[in-house]
Amino acid sequence: MTEASPHNEVFLREVFLRYRAGLGVFSIQVAPVLGSSPQRAVKALEHWSTTRKTTLEAGPFAGKTAWTWFWFQGASLFVFSDAYGVLIVGDLTRQELIGLAQSLQPYQQ
Repeated sequence: MTEASPHNEVFLREVFLRYRAGLGVFSIQVAPVLGSSPQRAVKALEHWSTTRKTTLEAGPFAGKTAWTWFWFQGASLFVFSDAYGVLIVGDLTRQELIGLAQSLQPYQQ
């Protein structure tokens, strides 16, 4: 048995889900926000020519800015709050990415 560490606790709270939709595949990754990592990612995204920003209107990220872009793994969306970040990647359009992000529901314990 290994000792608990802050790194292990963060790893245990990260979720990676992979879905098949027809012939396409997409994934959703949810992870805790650590330090300034989301801001660094956003700064890098702002220089890509395919990046677009939109404000989400529903779900746990309502009112937050989401970034969408295209790259070799497919269309992608990144959004974060003070606590969690979500990355959605796969065979989806921008509108499907946004719709999916807006349909997420927070886990209630």
